[in-house]
Amino acid sequence: MVSWRIRGEMAEIDVDQSYAGHPTMFSIRMHHGGEFTSFPGRKYIRGKQTFVDLLDIDTFSVHDIDEMMEDLGYASIGKPLYYHFQRPLGDLDFGLFALASDEDVRYLGSFVAKHKLIEVYIEHDKTTLHTYLMSPTHSKVRITEITEPPSCSKRLFLEWHSTPAVDLEDDMDHMEKESGNDPTPTGHLEKDLGNDATLTDHMENDLGNDATLTDHMENDLVNDANDFDFEMNIDKDVEWVGGSSNTVVDEGTQDEALEVINTDFFASDSSSDEGINGQRKKSIRAIQREHENDEALVSEPFYIFQKFGSAKEFKDKVESNPTIPIRALQEQLQRRKSTHETRTFRRIYICLGALKKGFAAGKRDFLGFDGAFMKGPFPGQILSAVGLDGNNGTYPLAYAVVETENISSWTWFLSCLGEDLGLNTNSNFTFITDRQKGILNAIATLFPCAENRYCVRHIRDNMRKQWRGKPFEDLLWTCATATHVQQFNKGMEELKKLNKDCYEWLKKIPPQHWSRSHFTGRAHSDVILNNLCETFNGKLNEGRDKPIITCLEFIREYLMKKIVNVEKAIGKCTGPLTPTAMQTLENIKKKAEDYRSVFCGNGKYQVSGPWMDQCAVDVVQQTCSCRKWELTGMPCKHAVATIWEMRKNSKDVGIPETWVHEVYWLKTWKQMYSFKIELINGRSMWEKSVWPTTLVPPKHRVTIGRPKKKRRKSAYEIDDMVKGNSASRILQSVTCSKCNNIGHNARSCKGQKASALSGSGGSGKGKGKAG
Repeated sequence: MVSWRIRGEMAEIDVDQSYAGHPTMFSIRMHHGGEFTSFPGRKYIRGKQTFVDLLDIDTFSVHDIDEMMEDLGYASIGKPLYYHFQRPLGDLDFGLFALASDEDVRYLGSFVAKHKLIEVYIEHDKTTLHTYLMSPTHSKVRITEITEPPSCSKRLFLEWHSTPAVDLEDDMDHMEKESGNDPTPTGHLEKDLGNDATLTDHMENDLGNDATLTDHMENDLVNDANDFDFEMNIDKDVEWVGGSSNTVVDEGTQDEALEVINTDFFASDSSSDEGINGQRKKSIRAIQREHENDEALVSEPFYIFQKFGSAKEFKDKVESNPTIPIRALQEQLQRRKSTHETRTFRRIYICLGALKKGFAAGKRDFLGFDGAFMKGPFPGQILSAVGLDGNNGTYPLAYAVVETENISSWTWFLSCLGEDLGLNTNSNFTFITDRQKGILNAIATLFPCAENRYCVRHIRDNMRKQWRGKPFEDLLWTCATATHVQQFNKGMEELKKLNKDCYEWLKKIPPQHWSRSHFTGRAHSDVILNNLCETFNGKLNEGRDKPIITCLEFIREYLMKKIVNVEKAIGKCTGPLTPTAMQTLENIKKKAEDYRSVFCGNGKYQVSGPWMDQCAVDVVQQTCSCRKWELTGMPCKHAVATIWEMRKNSKDVGIPETWVHEVYWLKTWKQMYSFKIELINGRSMWEKSVWPTTLVPPKHRVTIGRPKKKRRKSAYEIDDMVKGNSASRILQSVTCSKCNNIGHNARSCKGQKASALSGSGGSGKGKGKAG
């Protein structure tokens, strides 16, 4: 008896509320009658949508979709149908999975408990996705060898051929009895999004211990899992013909404890190291795109779990036996599972509960993302998400260790972060990035409504590759710090007069990503530099050269101490606002003394001052035409002048501090750091995990020579540090040789008391004789 039903066109159902308390029930949204566009940016076009409700994953099967398609009128067409489901929080480029067997249904079932609406896509007549080589109408894939043309001695032709249905399970049992191999249990062991694209274990366990093949697969597939469609290690004389693909891959794709971020200068030393992509991987991807096959020809049924001991064995079997089960390798790679007792570590994501609660208490939806290389013996990168507190100080929220920085790792990291913060596609968060590899696509896919800012310092570095000099940098900074469109356009026109090519280059970068004039006021921050992440990465220098667990413990201890240190600083503060906000507002008040305000009715005032500066202030909407109040949440000089004018007219408006947004309030800052990170015991007291699988570390990398601790500086930074025959002292701290205090030298020393943190000055040791 069919329990599911097709929803009416005008009906609307809240599936999360309807299925509350029923972990196995779910609904699907079927996309049918259309087709997929090419990769990247894959979309499903010219199709229809139909909702099906009251599905139970315990009884659901692929045949239910067959019956649904019959009810929708596709039974009489007679063309094969190909079913795919989209992994929740995934996109159509990398989140589609085949829905053709019970194993696929079980994998889909791993998401039903948390995601009650599953997206299902139907392809008609043929499929353009390599994740699906078999239709639910039992169309088999066969491989045959063609000896013609004679100019190619090893030439394989691949097409689709429809053959009678074959019971795959019976055939697998028959082949296993002949070969004497025990069947390997199937199933999707990795149900977490964080374990997506884990391929290394499969190579080591299912393809043997041959080092050559494992290295090939790890380098070509694991580190670039997002680019994976279908690869084999075959000698250069073999060509794949007969299929075509429209797939195009874009290649371009104050106090140390407070750590207050200064957004008024370019000076921002990045602690991120940019890696260099190898030419070999680019060549492999180019060959892959050239010889991709949308259709394939197979000869007879195959079993999925056939194994190969080495690359040579794989090559020999392909040459000697044209019926080699190619899908066996692909299935093993795509299933991403391991049936052995060990698995290799690949990724870990951490978001401590105290930090998550504190970030929510801060009431500022602003985060910066960045990555930094691990400097120790184990390869990888640290991805971090850092926010701003009410004192404009750094507030690290989450971090992760991943194998490399690409679309896959950033998508996984942002998916985990979105789940912790309760974000969805409609969330209006504000992010700032350095436009790292893959992060722009990941943000656009997961959070399309978010405001994504670009770090202006990195835009300047890119501009200096072609146009160098202070005039270019000054005009770029003028355009970036402009708070209204007219000021921005004026700066761009001056840049056009200076150099038209530079103007055209900068014009290609959308201003909503890097100019304050086009920012929204949702984040209550006008930050245009990613200093917050770079400051956090700089604090991790001593931990990034350690083993992975030691590095994670270093980060946790740093965050634990940081919260306590900031809380001590908060205890010394007085006043309604944080110290930075108080200082900023005092500077605004000094500027507002030169302005006069005229009441125009309806809560609106005309404010004018020196240099023909005149703006309109709306105290009801708390906005000013200069947009600074809207951007930062702090009254500008025009608004402060208006508040003073209202007080002169005996209006109960309070002091300007009461008009500041609550993110800058001292009590908000105090609440943010009221959540403490719990301490833990030492490693010798850790309990041993009862999980049967042993997690082994990634490959140990032995570096040649003395390990490098400092970041590699770019050529432009070196040029800035050396001017003529002398070195610049910019960003360099000076220590007095008399009192050992920082900030002055011996010539300007006034006999200050030696610091408690000083070295030799506080130890009582010196060059004089003991007397």
